[in-house]
Amino acid sequence: MGKVRLSSSGSDCRTPCKCKCSSRKQALHLSPAQKEATKITLKYKRGYRKSPGKLIRVKEALADVGIGIPITRAARNHDFSESFLRRRLSGEVSLDSRNGPQPIFSKKEEEELAMWLSEMSKRGMGLGVGEFLDFVQGILK
Repeated sequence: MGKVRLSSSGSDCRTPCKCKCSSRKQALHLSPAQKEATKITLKYKRGYRKSPGKLIRVKEALADVGIGIPITRAARNHDFSESFLRRRLSGEVSLDSRNGPQPIFSKKEEEELAMWLSEMSKRGMGLGVGEFLDFVQGILK
């Protein structure tokens, strides 16, 4: 019998794996959409882009510090490094700072593009990632 494939929750689904994969991670057999979603998630985790929920977590951590919880515990509870939280608490870095170049589109323009893309998808004319990037580059030229 082949190796047992793990479900997304990490439990055994008892489906034999026909490939000769060597690790559990390879045995997950993700679909192309899941692989793309994993890449996007990793980009947010690496800190290249600012995830929308990060600002909320920063504010919650600073509120915890404000009510008397030590900075180290608040940082640990909200999955930040202590130095990350201290810089924001001292005002050395703004709460919503991000690494990299300034955005080209404003928040409103980004939201309008997202709404347009969503509307096109609902109508059955969804664009792939490459097609959407070509569209955006056309707007910028």
